[in-house]
Amino acid sequence: MITIVIPLFNGEKYISRAIQSSIDQKHVSQIIIIDDKSTDKSVEVVHKCIETTTEKEILLLSNEHNQGPGFSRNKGIQQATGKYIAFLDADDYYIHQRFERSVELLEKTKENDGVYSPLELKLEEGINTFAQEDYRLIKADGEHISFEDMLLRSRGIVSHCGILFRRRFLEQYNIRYADAYWGEDTEMLFNAIQKGKIVYLDDPKTIRSITGHNLTTNLDLNEQYAFHKKWFNNMLQENYSKPVNYYFLKNLIRKHPVFHNRHTPIYRLPKFMWLMAKIITTPKLWSKLL
Repeated sequence: MITIVIPLFNGEKYISRAIQSSIDQKHVSQIIIIDDKSTDKSVEVVHKCIETTTEKEILLLSNEHNQGPGFSRNKGIQQATGKYIAFLDADDYYIHQRFERSVELLEKTKENDGVYSPLELKLEEGINTFAQEDYRLIKADGEHISFEDMLLRSRGIVSHCGILFRRRFLEQYNIRYADAYWGEDTEMLFNAIQKGKIVYLDDPKTIRSITGHNLTTNLDLNEQYAFHKKWFNNMLQENYSKPVNYYFLKNLIRKHPVFHNRHTPIYRLPKFMWLMAKIITTPKLWSKLL
């Protein structure tokens, strides 16, 4: 019934835990692991899991070269056969009865395209990037999560690893991850939440492990800016609400490379001034903000 898609890169310490936690879920029928050219013993660990598992289908795919988690997840979507799809990172895992209530809600209410449940955090000592409450939204069970909810939240992060999607929905609207090493999951969620009906369910049974090796804790600042620039340009073409337009403009400015360092080198200023001039002289932008 459920396909779990797990991108894998140098996760030999954690991948068996992720796989076993998926095997232990009653509704899971297929587990797809996509190795992104790991250089450790990750693939050997996966092969051992496959050899000792008979009750679930475990499929190991391999990329020809390292292409990032977005590319890997898209490859998993193409091979998925389950009615529903969930995404799990190699260092994360599920606890008992992760999908029971989510499946019940999707089976009961056919117009729902996905169910988001908040994540539980397991923080490595010294890591304080996120707080436990960050992943909980102020929503009632079964309540729709809007695009504005995701962007303009005062509290709460929507994570792609907390959503159980209908596979039919992902295929119908060609919902895929961006081909990038950062922001690929956020872009996928932007598209999914705009095109479908994702509802909230306060049933946190996905454990997110935050370590010093997560991509999220080692953000590339230039990739962050490229992401916000892309969505700023998209905003100019779409009919978003004014608060959303302000959000994209604010983040484009905040993520500009001129702000990367406290003491800004003079050579960066002309590029920033060019950005300001472009914003000021964009009539389409002001027509959306005023």
